[in-house]
Amino acid sequence: MRALFIGALFGTPTGLYFLKTAPEALLLLVLGGLLVVAGGVNLISGRMSSVGRHVSASPFGFVAGAFTAAYAIGGPPVFLYGALKGWDSKTFRISSQSFFLPLSLVVVSGHGASGLWTQTVFYYYLMALPGLLAAFWLGNRIGATIKQANFRAIIHWELVLQGVLLIVRNVERLLG
Repeated sequence: MRALFIGALFGTPTGLYFLKTAPEALLLLVLGGLLVVAGGVNLISGRMSSVGRHVSASPFGFVAGAFTAAYAIGGPPVFLYGALKGWDSKTFRISSQSFFLPLSLVVVSGHGASGLWTQTVFYYYLMALPGLLAAFWLGNRIGATIKQANFRAIIHWELVLQGVLLIVRNVERLLG
C-alpha cells in the first residue's frame, strides 16, 4: 500500500494540472479504453494474478492520484491493481479504505492550495455527505455477503462498465 500511496502523492499535482489545463473528455476517453481492455481481458482469461506478481503499485497509484485530483474517479486504477494482485473482497475493502481516506485529504488540500475551494463546493459537499456515509455503510454490509468467486466477476464487470460509460459519455462530448 505504501508504494500505491506514494505514486498517488506524485499523481495528485499532475491531476490538478490536468484539471486546469487538459481536455477532460480526451483524458476520460483514454481511461475508459484502458478499463474496458483490462476488465475484458480478465473476464476472458479468468485471472490475471500471475501477471500481478510482477506489477508495480506506483504507476497505479500515480494514475489514481491524478484522476482523483482531477475528476474524483481514482477508484478504477486501484480496482485494476487489486484485480491484478488477486485481492479477495476483504483485502479490497480494507485496502481501498486505507488508501482513499488519506488520498482524499491530500487532494482536498491540493484543491484548496490551487484556489478551487468555493462556497458552492462546500455546499454540495455538505449535501452529499449523508449519502456518502449511507453508501459506505451499505457497501460494507452488502460486501460482506458476496462470495469470493462472485466478487471477482463483479469487479471485472465493474471495470468494463465504468470504461464503457466513460467512453460513451466522452465520445458524445468530443463529437457534440
